[in-house]
Amino acid sequence: LFGVTQGLPFLFIVTAYVIGSLSTLLSGLLMLREKLRFRLAFSEYRKLLVHSLPFFFSSVLAVLYWRVDTIILSFFKNPQTLPDVGIYTASYRIFEVFVLFGTFFANALLPILARRVHNRDFTRISLEAFILSIVGGVLAILLVYFLAKDIIFIIAGETFAEAILPLRILGIAFGLSLIINLLYTIIVVCNKQAYLIPVGVVALLFNVIANILFIPRFSYIASATITVLTSLIIMISYCGIVLMARKRFV
Repeated sequence: LFGVTQGLPFLFIVTAYVIGSLSTLLSGLLMLREKLRFRLAFSEYRKLLVHSLPFFFSSVLAVLYWRVDTIILSFFKNPQTLPDVGIYTASYRIFEVFVLFGTFFANALLPILARRVHNRDFTRISLEAFILSIVGGVLAILLVYFLAKDIIFIIAGETFAEAILPLRILGIAFGLSLIINLLYTIIVVCNKQAYLIPVGVVALLFNVIANILFIPRFSYIASATITVLTSLIIMISYCGIVLMARKRFV
């Protein structure tokens, strides 16, 4: 805020972000109840690597299938001559911020579910959280639909009025993301993260092919709609993985 109001260079903003991240790290270390002890244990490193690789690959795939539409849009709609990329980016940036709410909710549930994965309470808590996610998802879709105009005008300005429709469409993906984040957490707790990779591959292939086919005709409306369909594919796939892992639900 200081850098923006004082007209300081962009490098100052980036530096402030880095300092903020370091502050978060140091605060976390200070709040640890026990001191960290570092030691070389290559057998443990190998085990950690094996368990963490699915997260790495699924995260890379997620970045690709959530970002590739803007890249494809820029190929078909040159940003130097057409405003399509800017319009879609304005709505998509807002959507990215909204998605964080589902992440916060899922992260808060992670330790609760992890402690009860072998307990009878696990099924009950998971089901209650799932119902809450559905209710929250429906409310999120309705709120974004009715407030999209005000959100765009406040954040991006009236010159980006065309971003209202793609934001309303992306609002559906926002509602689905609340459910997706919860299902992702359950999958991780049940140690089924390896199944996240094929889901990510399918989502990426669908996203790329669909965007290439429909962007030339429907531009950013196609990108927003395909984002919703990709979210739907991921949600259905995650539901299948959770049902497959139901034996873990004691």
